[in-house]
Amino acid sequence: MKSTLTNDIPPPKCQNYLNMGHPLSAISSSPDGTKMIVAGREIVKIVSMESELKIVNNLRAGKTQSLNYTGNDCCWHPSLIENYRFLIATAATNGAVVIWNTTREGSKSVERVLTDHSRAVNKLVWAPDKFDCLLTGSQDSTLRFWDFRDANPSKIIFSPKSESIRDVQFNPFQPYQFASAFDNGTVQIWDTRKQTSAVEKITAHQGLVLSLDWHPEEKNVIATGGRDRAIRIWDFTPSQVGGVMGKALHNVSTISSVSRIKWRPGHKWQLASCSSIVDFQTHVWDVKRPFIPVASFTDHRDVPTGLLWRNPNTLVSCSKDGYLLINSINDAYKPYQHIRTTGISWNVNNDIASINDKINRNQNNESTSLSNQFPSFFASFNVPAIPIQTPSKVEQGVLNIHSPSNLPSTVNSIDKSYDYHVLFEYFAKNYKFQGLPFDQLCQHNEIISIQAKQYHTSKIWALMNLYFTPLFKNENEDNNNNNGNNNNNNTSTNESLDENNIVEKLLQQKKEKEEQQQQQQQQQQEKKLKRTSSAHLHIDDNSGVNNNSNSNANNSVNDNIEDMSSSSSGNVTKNNDMTAKEPPSTSVYMESKNDQLLSNLLSAEAVTPLAPLPSRAPSIEIEKSKSSSSPSNTSPILYNDNSNNINNSSSIDDQDV
Repeated sequence: MKSTLTNDIPPPKCQNYLNMGHPLSAISSSPDGTKMIVAGREIVKIVSMESELKIVNNLRAGKTQSLNYTGNDCCWHPSLIENYRFLIATAATNGAVVIWNTTREGSKSVERVLTDHSRAVNKLVWAPDKFDCLLTGSQDSTLRFWDFRDANPSKIIFSPKSESIRDVQFNPFQPYQFASAFDNGTVQIWDTRKQTSAVEKITAHQGLVLSLDWHPEEKNVIATGGRDRAIRIWDFTPSQVGGVMGKALHNVSTISSVSRIKWRPGHKWQLASCSSIVDFQTHVWDVKRPFIPVASFTDHRDVPTGLLWRNPNTLVSCSKDGYLLINSINDAYKPYQHIRTTGISWNVNNDIASINDKINRNQNNESTSLSNQFPSFFASFNVPAIPIQTPSKVEQGVLNIHSPSNLPSTVNSIDKSYDYHVLFEYFAKNYKFQGLPFDQLCQHNEIISIQAKQYHTSKIWALMNLYFTPLFKNENEDNNNNNGNNNNNNTSTNESLDENNIVEKLLQQKKEKEEQQQQQQQQQQEKKLKRTSSAHLHIDDNSGVNNNSNSNANNSVNDNIEDMSSSSSGNVTKNNDMTAKEPPSTSVYMESKNDQLLSNLLSAEAVTPLAPLPSRAPSIEIEKSKSSSSPSNTSPILYNDNSNNINNSSSIDDQDV
């Protein structure tokens, strides 16, 4: 079938098409799907779709050129009841609504003309539950619910107090609820039982909302298309907590304004859309993957104006180019199949994998350039046709793996297959876990992993070295400090014990020495009393005895000190003249490092300066009184002892020097 319009011949891949000869504005299918009404400014015709597209009835035949019979929109009654299945409603640009009866011919085909709207009626739809009622939306910003059985059919008027109405649709799950689209970008939900105000209102688009469609399967879900080049999916389910309805679910961005949208039956989240300007194609979108169309129909030569799904795989469309097209989804251009599908990935082993598929841009995609669409127009400007170039083919399904070539590979048993049994054996033979400091163990194992091309494992060893090495160092330092402190404490404890032992021994020696001195003094006093010599001789003898006794005592102390110092140095000497008992050697109680401490203690104990004795000897009477009052008085002896010790201390120091 050839087109009667010049320069416009649909491609042969189109399943079926019909040239109506005039620009088309809307289409609507009969309830049984065998016919459709096609409307335009100069045409209102019924087309059969049983075997092939053909015109079976021209409703405007014999009519005058009245604007009442122009078709700005059309809608076939959805009921299969005998009295209603032949009814058709059309909307005119002058605001008239015409009810047609297809069973009649000529002028009798007009059932009724409704002229209450003051401006063009953009959309009309039959009520799903009231067969005699019709809803219309007009450019005059009013919604009218018609009952053409009454003499005054337009009794119910909805005044949304908004701008022009572009589209109206009844909710298929709630027949008393409908949605309306406005020029100010809002979408309003209305209830036919409540005419005063809308149930819900949302701002759906920036600018005009040109089309909307209720979801055929999801209750309260609606799709809208606007001049802002977007398709949006909304959920108007009432919230259980009293929230606001109108939740945005999905958004699809297009290249131009969206004039018509229709959900695809059998595919829950797919819909078809067309544009009002620029884009002549009809696209099928998946709202779950909104970035690229699932399919595109490229047959029209002007903007499409009406969409209708005949079945899930067949889309009927009309356009301002005058064509009525039936397109199969199997013959559609699928953009995602003609994109250079290239994948790339980088794994933990430092390998890069890439894959690409074959590109076939010619399949179902003839050139749609303007020079090929309108050859006669461009021929007048001597514009040559663009030759179709076959794109370069890419080998299909080729997987390339690129390994780094600049890294060292010293392991002969490790290949690119990364056999984990071989790796396990290799690591078991080459890993080190003892014998070196922790940081060196980590470095060694890291090098072994790199040589096996296990770069992820090598990074783990590097991280272990970076994280745990400072902890081990701090722990070792703490242990060393604790050991040093313990040694110091033990040394100080041992030294304190040695000092205590030495002091006790010295005190014991001093006590024994005092006892010996007291015994000697008592013997000397007894001898003094028996003597009957003169006082001076007695005094001389007494002083001589005292001097001898003191010298003997001092000599004994000196001998004891010499024996202690000689025993500590290893040279032991005996004093045959000394009659006192020698004290035990101090080397049993202390080590050589305590020699200085011993000398200090002895100096502090034996070299304490005291007041010297008087030079004048006491008289006989004083001696007698002292001996009678206190036979064991040790005070003078202590004075004599200390004075002698003072003299002897210098001798001790001399001996030490």
